[in-house]
Amino acid sequence: MTRQITILVSSIAMASCSPGFFYRPADNATATMKGRVAADYQIPPNAPRGDVRLASFGIGKISMSGSSNQKQKAVHVRMIVTDNSQTPWTMDMRQQAIALPDGQQLAPAYASTHEGQNGLPSVTVPARGKRIIDLFYGLPANIQLASQLPSFSVVWHVNMSQQQVTERTRFDRMRVEPATVPSGERHASDIGWAGGEARSERFEWYEVRR
Repeated sequence: MTRQITILVSSIAMASCSPGFFYRPADNATATMKGRVAADYQIPPNAPRGDVRLASFGIGKISMSGSSNQKQKAVHVRMIVTDNSQTPWTMDMRQQAIALPDGQQLAPAYASTHEGQNGLPSVTVPARGKRIIDLFYGLPANIQLASQLPSFSVVWHVNMSQQQVTERTRFDRMRVEPATVPSGERHASDIGWAGGEARSERFEWYEVRR
């Protein structure tokens, strides 16, 4: 089966759809990323030469500029991959899947790097460098809210110079518990996410079609 990659440059406006919930890594939750708890992996585990961090920004709507009527619910996952070795690593975005509780596995519908790399769906992590990767997974019609998705797992792969590292990171749905602070002094950072607030980021993003 051939795979077509359509390159699109756009602004993605993503708004949280379920302000009462967020997703937290079930294991290795020892890092943070833009206020979210992130899973942190030293790779390879037996002789670390780098680091992979993952966090979820939850479920939101994604749409292209000029196509505001065409919106899709998606899970947003961010990966930060750091290569401390002397050789570059590679990642194929089509292999970075999420597994839903019913057994479905979804490839990302859209992917982007903050560095604006032109080689997607393949991403090269330079030696002594890092890549920030955003993955957007379009959800099936029967799952449109966080209340319908109690958990999911990211199955990710990094191709190092002489081996492939494969891991599975589970994210569990958590309910937001507002911090007890004086009235008028509460901020989104107090509860670990910007629940209910829309945000817009500039992405060079890529539609991934199988």
